[in-house]
Amino acid sequence: MSEDDLARIDSLFSTDLTTLHTPWNELNVDAGNPTLTHLRDLVAHQRWLASQAVGTAALAGIPPVKVRHFAEEARALDAGRMQALELHKRMTLAVALLGTQAARALDDLGEMFVRRMQHIHNAAKLALDRYRAASVERTDTLITTLHELLLAHQGEGSVEMRFAAMDAVIAPRADELLEACEAHLAHAGSNYFPFVWRAYRSHRATLFGFLDALPLRSTSQDTSVERALRFLQEHAGRTGEWLPIRRTGRAHGMTHQVPPLDLNWVPESWWRLLTDEPRGGAVPERVKRRHIEACVFSQLMLELKSGDLCIV
Repeated sequence: MSEDDLARIDSLFSTDLTTLHTPWNELNVDAGNPTLTHLRDLVAHQRWLASQAVGTAALAGIPPVKVRHFAEEARALDAGRMQALELHKRMTLAVALLGTQAARALDDLGEMFVRRMQHIHNAAKLALDRYRAASVERTDTLITTLHELLLAHQGEGSVEMRFAAMDAVIAPRADELLEACEAHLAHAGSNYFPFVWRAYRSHRATLFGFLDALPLRSTSQDTSVERALRFLQEHAGRTGEWLPIRRTGRAHGMTHQVPPLDLNWVPESWWRLLTDEPRGGAVPERVKRRHIEACVFSQLMLELKSGDLCIV
């Protein structure tokens, strides 16, 4: 270990004159309940741990069970007792605890992220229930209109006469009825995804901080979701409604087309929200920013749970 590494670890045992605590005390902070505030605090704590975890390469050849034993021994000692130890033992125990706690913080972040996203989806499901309760009158109006159309279709007279009777039912308010039908279809089949953004937006800054803090990797050859996460990070500062998924790049003075974002992994219930287009046509040129963010973070939750993505 370098002299700077040794000095950095020794600084953990110095008392802050403002708080009257040592940074050593911060090593054993628990993750807490999976609230948004605790997730935000844990992201900051993990970054601090990552900056303090020096010298871990020195333990690479030691069996993990022995490293955990060293970490548990260090956890039981306060700053004063650590300072009283012989230098080599003090550094060995401190490095073991720093490395162990940094890894534990990554685990805690992954678990807390999954639970926060589950909370977001539960809130979206409740929003769908409230939406349905508030739109009963509109649904009744659509059923009444359908009933009138069927009666007109089954009425007596020629095809032209029946068509005129059907036209009389819908022509005066065709645009209104079409809008109501599209709003109803957007939530058909218990599709609560249109409401995920509302619950997600208060988490946005914290979740992007989470994304920056964690080294996420695909566990298979399919890296499409991993690339989608990088796409979000590249466009984190954008505020418009749409994000282009086709773009040009330059290399060696030549302009070339960058492959578009792969959307084959996008679930069917998300597709129209993202693109405003039916699936199966041409590759879309753009996606809605809000919904692609909510969709990718939702997929990240699922893939962390299934093991298709991992935290390194």
